[in-house]
Amino acid sequence: QGLARLGRTVLLFDNRGIGESADHPGNVGILDLAKDVLALASALFGARKFVVLGHSSGAFVAQYLAIHAPGDVAAIVLIGAQGDRRTADGGAAEFFKLGRADFHSDSDLESRMTLLSYFFDRYARDDNSDLDFREICKQSLRDRRPKATIQAQLKMLGSADYGPQLQTILCPALVLHGEKDLVIPVSNAEKLHSALTGCSMHRLKVLPASHSPFAPSLADASEVATEIVRFLSEPELLQSKLKMVLHWL
Repeated sequence: QGLARLGRTVLLFDNRGIGESADHPGNVGILDLAKDVLALASALFGARKFVVLGHSSGAFVAQYLAIHAPGDVAAIVLIGAQGDRRTADGGAAEFFKLGRADFHSDSDLESRMTLLSYFFDRYARDDNSDLDFREICKQSLRDRRPKATIQAQLKMLGSADYGPQLQTILCPALVLHGEKDLVIPVSNAEKLHSALTGCSMHRLKVLPASHSPFAPSLADASEVATEIVRFLSEPELLQSKLKMVLHWL
């Protein structure tokens, strides 16, 4: 919504195997998700290049597309991301352990509260719906999150690695990260940014947030959207009003 309010055309969709796409029978892997992005973008945007925004495991999909489909990708925005796994600092083991065990659950509120506390502050409110943290977590329990999909997403987050190929990315790249992120420490974003040596333009912006700096409040989302639009509006990208594909965890 923040990006749309700032004049950007946004394509936001549920990945295969989750939410409204929970009944999709296909495999859930980076290549599969990347193919979905390309198919949707082709159907809706035609031959125009687009910007890929990837958060968490979705950031690996964005990296894959920038490496393997450079003719389609105008720029990438990587939120809560990391690069080369060989030099990466480890994230909170509790998050991955609890995620594998309980992220698919639709009844364990306490576990969901612990999990979502890694994404944003327990004192945060969704000022769009006036929900506090506990109510946000209750609402999250109603989302369709099949166990197999959660396991596949966490596997991507814990094992994907495009480190050796990052220098081949040529398109502009914006790296956004929360300074309090315990899932992927901010040091990994700094290393990722430093590794994007082939990019025509690359920026790093650290925000006072956790793993999801765009949630849950509209103010948080607005700050992130403003940073993204500011980046895309720099002279190197003014050749067109770029379309956006958002790819989330």
